[in-house]
Amino acid sequence: MKKQGSAAAAAIALLVASCSNASPASTTIAPPATTTRSTPTTTTLSATPPTTVVPTTTTVSPATSVSSGTVGSSELKEALIDEIVAEVGEANLGGRENIPFLDINNPDPLAAFASITAFDLWVFSTWPDPPMVEIYTVADSPGRNSYKAAANTFFKGGSRIVFLGSPYSAENARVVEPADYLAPEIVEQLPSDAVTIAYESSSGPFEVRRLEDEGVDISSSGWAGLEAIEVIVPTQFGWQIWYEEGEE
Repeated sequence: MKKQGSAAAAAIALLVASCSNASPASTTIAPPATTTRSTPTTTTLSATPPTTVVPTTTTVSPATSVSSGTVGSSELKEALIDEIVAEVGEANLGGRENIPFLDINNPDPLAAFASITAFDLWVFSTWPDPPMVEIYTVADSPGRNSYKAAANTFFKGGSRIVFLGSPYSAENARVVEPADYLAPEIVEQLPSDAVTIAYESSSGPFEVRRLEDEGVDISSSGWAGLEAIEVIVPTQFGWQIWYEEGEE
């Protein structure tokens, strides 16, 4: 089993985590307290979200592949997106027509993973408001808690990521056996229909800039070849993230 890395919030947590280990040439500036804005921690949806119960024990080995059947409902997915976009504000996101559509109803978990990664980067490069992560994370899961913590701590709806060179990329994504990559206590909690994906991430230099004045809060020289793990599960909305882990 690979060693357990620090908990990460997929693309954005890996970006933010790199700042704490930036090279000597990197500059780290504490975000001003005045950038904090109040955001709701819960969202009332017109479509009833799924009830997520994480089993404390399980003897069933999680699947490493899924059938070709439909995953979730595209109608419920669109209702969820519309609800949260209305809460955040279309103007803050550059208009509803510019929001990329998630391919989380694709039965192929790797296609869904690629779509979630692209959407996640769009969110944190546009308007990283914590409610946006509710679109692609499972309610009450470790993944949602990590994503919302990253959004609240580093962005608070007032900053965004700007890539100065090569953007973030996730390569060599593949479905793997959970026990080979995750700690036993995590494997025991996995939903029975979870799919575990291993991949390598890289990023060129980037800055975290305040939306109000383009001032730089954080600078990083990026990284190469960081292995990470993402666990996604099919919900009534489609594939969503249940857990994310980066390799130290």
